[in-house]
Amino acid sequence: MSPEMPLEDSALDLLRACHQKMRSFCVGCEKLVTAVAEGDPRAPGSAASVARYFREALPRHAEDEDESLTPRLLAVRPALAPVLAELEREHHEIVRRLPVVCASLDAIAVGQLEAPREFAREVAELVALLRNHIEVEETTWFPWVDTIPADERTSIREEMAERRRR
Repeated sequence: MSPEMPLEDSALDLLRACHQKMRSFCVGCEKLVTAVAEGDPRAPGSAASVARYFREALPRHAEDEDESLTPRLLAVRPALAPVLAELEREHHEIVRRLPVVCASLDAIAVGQLEAPREFAREVAELVALLRNHIEVEETTWFPWVDTIPADERTSIREEMAERRRR
């Protein structure tokens, strides 16, 4: 998401957009693995873009969910506690993996990746984790977001926008 979010978009609309962007970057990562293996001259620019997304946008998205959504979802649907706790743990796991992947992306960006097979493995693991995580979120707690009181959903959206201004 960009720092300037449309005012008419709801928090759930913005989360869906974030998930779509995550899916797009997953595909981009997989294409990048192939591009690196084939020596594609566009790989360095693509790697820099993916690294920027992983460093900036993805951690903010995890904060959106963990800090803004989880407490409010628990207030309206306490039965979600186990799944929300697991998803938060997965956020930490995803964020923990990012520096390793970003280091490889940085190396690709300057044409100095020394371990392309290791990079391919790192990407495959991260992409699988992200895709599964997105699916679980969209099927377990997305349906409950609209049960959060309207003023709280507005606050979630404002908190998301504030994170993007940092």
